[in-house]
Amino acid sequence: MSVGKAIGLGEEPTMSRVIEITGLHRIYETAAGPTPALRGVSFYVDKAEFVAIMGPSGSGKSTLMNILGCLDRPTLGRYLFAGTDVASLSDNQLADLRATQIGFVFQNFNLLSRATVLRNVMLPLVYTACPHAEREQRARTALRAVGIEEEYFEHKSNEISGGQMQRVAIARALVNNPELILADEPTGNLDSATGEMVLNTFEVLRRQHRTIVLITHNEEVASRADRILYIKDGLLVNEERLRGGGGARVAEPMEAAEPVESDEPAEFADETAAPADETADLAYDFDPADLDDPAETAELAYDFDPAELDDDPTEPADLPDEGSAADGHS
Repeated sequence: MSVGKAIGLGEEPTMSRVIEITGLHRIYETAAGPTPALRGVSFYVDKAEFVAIMGPSGSGKSTLMNILGCLDRPTLGRYLFAGTDVASLSDNQLADLRATQIGFVFQNFNLLSRATVLRNVMLPLVYTACPHAEREQRARTALRAVGIEEEYFEHKSNEISGGQMQRVAIARALVNNPELILADEPTGNLDSATGEMVLNTFEVLRRQHRTIVLITHNEEVASRADRILYIKDGLLVNEERLRGGGGARVAEPMEAAEPVESDEPAEFADETAAPADETADLAYDFDPADLDDPAETAELAYDFDPAELDDDPTEPADLPDEGSAADGHS
């Protein structure tokens, strides 16, 4: 049985599908020549389905996540997001889709350390027409939905535990009521007990009929999903259905595709995602000047700790402190 047949490809697109991928290839140009990261991947994700994509390092799952999140474009193949062909969208339309229709949850949280928990969750609403009061209300609702108690809302994000930080990141992903929640190794930086707490949050979201795609290399994490798709060497090689009937569906590996010439520069190497801060910028296209409070604008614009810099004589000797940022930058 072919992989495409095993997971329902060949059927007509349906509006109940959030994701439909057909014949997806991603080929990078390297010094050694064309290097395929994805080779003819095809699958779909239905609305309100929780799907885990699992594979070892180097399998292509990070490349696939970048494409699903509209952070990268495929070399060949078709990607329909909620019935829309992603290839037909301009860069501005893709940015709008990322900001309003996809909720990102990253392994490294990507919270602004000097902003409060509440402000971090309000961040995706900055580019919407949502009034400030409604932004705050929606952020409070999202935080309660993931089990963050109100006493923590005004804490800075670097003053709470790792498990709480990831749940805040999940609340941020939920605040726009997105069509898809895309989670990349959400328990990768957490101990087992804290990771279990975060996975329980995803279980709650599943019961609320949220559509979730979770990227992982951990079988125990993947087992929480309705369905597991296994990727190896850029090929989708197996599917296992855990809920909704049926069992494991063992599929024949696809034949490797011939390298295709591409003029597109290699943006990310396989399994090497964009740096955390760059990925966050791509996801939210955030301009701190859009925030309401000028003081907060400076705080977010200079969200770093100089003590974290390496002791490198090439680094600038004097970095702007928060006070000067507030006075001199917008």
